[in-house]
Amino acid sequence: MKKYIYSFAVCAALFCTSCDESRLNIEQKAVSSTENFYKTDQDAVDAMTAAYAQFLDNVCSSAGIYQPQFTLLNYSADDVFSAGTNYADHMDMRVFDEFRYDTGNAPLKELYQRYYKSIYASNLVITYVDPAASTVMARCVAEARVLSHDGGSHIPTSSKSRQTAGCR
Repeated sequence: MKKYIYSFAVCAALFCTSCDESRLNIEQKAVSSTENFYKTDQDAVDAMTAAYAQFLDNVCSSAGIYQPQFTLLNYSADDVFSAGTNYADHMDMRVFDEFRYDTGNAPLKELYQRYYKSIYASNLVITYVDPAASTVMARCVAEARVLSHDGGSHIPTSSKSRQTAGCR
């Protein structure tokens, strides 16, 4: 019985102790804030490289046959047929063949999420890099503008919203 009481007392003592408050505030390493990043040419190039990486990973890549951009743009045409061994094969893509998709469709959701990630990375460069500071920064902002447009140029929108955005 003494053994259990002693073990309980040791555990209770460990739970009741704490460390000094100064040990809890640890400086983070390899973390940059927007106040001290995006200030030099190299920062702008690094941010643009990250934007290109997001574009390549989210818009240009695929996971086998499950590539959302290909699915949305091609399966809704009459030259592609989603087939398999039975009717239930590739059902999430077959709905594009049959024009039965809605906002709950998984490839459609993933397409918008991928475009959003790519456009967001480009918008960080556009927002935080000062194009008037140097020609390198101006080039990075221009590339980010093109990349953000290209990342979302295939997103279906209404004709009214495209006209207000300056698109024809």
